[in-house]
Amino acid sequence: MLVTTGANIVHDVIEAIGLPHLKGTEVVDDVKLYKNKINRIYDVFLPESYFSDLEEWLQGEVFPNLPQAVSIRELCSLIGERLEDPHSILKCAFDAEVPVFCPAVQDSIIGLQAWLYKQSNSFTIDALADMQELIDLCYEAKHAGAFFVGGGVPKNFILQSMLLTPKDFDYAIQLTMDRPETGGLSGATLDEARSWGKIGENAKSVAVYSDATITLPLIVAAAKDRSKRVPTS
Repeated sequence: MLVTTGANIVHDVIEAIGLPHLKGTEVVDDVKLYKNKINRIYDVFLPESYFSDLEEWLQGEVFPNLPQAVSIRELCSLIGERLEDPHSILKCAFDAEVPVFCPAVQDSIIGLQAWLYKQSNSFTIDALADMQELIDLCYEAKHAGAFFVGGGVPKNFILQSMLLTPKDFDYAIQLTMDRPETGGLSGATLDEARSWGKIGENAKSVAVYSDATITLPLIVAAAKDRSKRVPTS
């Protein structure tokens, strides 16, 4: 399963419907960008018109095809089904039957658009419905591991899933640039999770304090290389 943020889903969909993110520089006049209707994420730029196009796509392709009550996971699945870009995270997850959870989807443009759609349609997103499916997955797993890229809501959503089971995670990896000294969850050490019973007493865990855009590709490349060298029966 995959647990992600609303922002990741939004930008995945924007890219997948043919609206490319633009690479620039972080040294820029943000007031001038605002006047020209351009949004900035550090050194990435998106014209404001992209979000109008996203709204039109959601209103035409996604929301009308939803049942009156839907879980967030089901919403992510339907979005993935409607996308055609083979490089889309949601599209790949749908094709591979990997459930995608987004516990803070309302903290995103998709959440805002769902709320707007709800104003004139009989429609609701059940934010608690995903809990049953997630906890069932944890109960049924013979072994459980967690791989965190960053932190925030997805990190705790994953870790707390074990609190309602007799199990705990057997291993955990975190790629982060957040430090534990501030007391925030994103920087909390994996050892701290042992005190809650979220990660097992003898579980293997490691935190890598580095930019995930560097470390994650290295890990994926190494895993793919090792998989090629594993003998097949």
